[in-house]
Amino acid sequence: MAENNMLNYSLAPVESEEPEGSGPCDWIPLPLVETRLIIVGFFGTTVAVISIIENLVFSIILFKKRSYRSSHTLYIGLIAFFDFLIAMAYIPLMSLSIFVDYTQNATLLKAWYTYMYPTIMISHLAMTASSFLMVVASWERYRITRDPMATKWLNKNRVKIALSAIISGFITKISHPMEIKIIHNPSCAGTMMEWNIEPSALATDPIYIYWKVWIRSFITILIPFALLTIINLLIVLKVRESEFQFLSAQKISEMRKKSRTRAAAKTMIFVVLTYLLSNILNVIMILWEYADSKYLEEELLEFYMVAVDLVSLSTIVAGAARPLIYVWCQSEFRTEITNNLKSMFMRPQRRGYSGKFANKSFFLENIDFYR
Repeated sequence: MAENNMLNYSLAPVESEEPEGSGPCDWIPLPLVETRLIIVGFFGTTVAVISIIENLVFSIILFKKRSYRSSHTLYIGLIAFFDFLIAMAYIPLMSLSIFVDYTQNATLLKAWYTYMYPTIMISHLAMTASSFLMVVASWERYRITRDPMATKWLNKNRVKIALSAIISGFITKISHPMEIKIIHNPSCAGTMMEWNIEPSALATDPIYIYWKVWIRSFITILIPFALLTIINLLIVLKVRESEFQFLSAQKISEMRKKSRTRAAAKTMIFVVLTYLLSNILNVIMILWEYADSKYLEEELLEFYMVAVDLVSLSTIVAGAARPLIYVWCQSEFRTEITNNLKSMFMRPQRRGYSGKFANKSFFLENIDFYR
């Protein structure tokens, strides 16, 4: 399934006839290893490292301040944290597996199997929790944009809503690592065939197959994709309507409030847009698998492998793009990042009259003239 985009055909047995003369311990290389090494090993690893740095910095900054934790920014902080986990899992799970295929190093392959289960669990739980958080964050942003009076109730229940989204993501994907089992072949010790992957008894159970194919894929990918598309179209329409109200606002305090609301709404729109764009191919592959998975996996195996690699790569690219969106859309994040970088890399200024204001930035939207 394309749903399993963080564990593809890299180290799975090839579903094709063995060449004549090959023995049970002979490794049959998968096709397009060099191409996939460039996609995953070079581009994927580079983007993953960038995503790790960006999202780690943002997570620390957003969770450090109570004002951020108690506002709508809580969702952004949690999404950044899960994007960090996804990028962290990508390198050992995807990049190393392609490198093992390319080098045919049995020692690295054995090491890969030692951490495969927890890494798969972390990556899939993080991806699902992140998509559910985007849904509830978009819903909250639409409620606030449509009815500002709902802010009080949302502020009171935001942590519960976020936890519910995360727990729901965990429940839907908690069984994912149990779908495979590692097979040890002592007779092939020291070769690439010493360790192998096979579907577990759970994965071949008819009831579980129905749950995985027809229910879980819809809940974790197709439904969030549809909901985010609809909700964000509604937000776009509401933001366009509020821009006319913004132009007619008289008080600076009213302008400030509307400006922040519009900036937060636009941030969420672009964040969700990265998710939608990165999942278009995933949705196409899932629907194709529903239609004719046998043809896809047997007749178009090379295309399928590259497509699944591109699905996983697009997930990492989206995670790396989101922090740039936060900084671009909201001036307070730009200020926060700038101040933190200055405190890390610049010598502290002497305390004096001007020093009192060295770390304070004054924007029209942050000044309340009616205190």
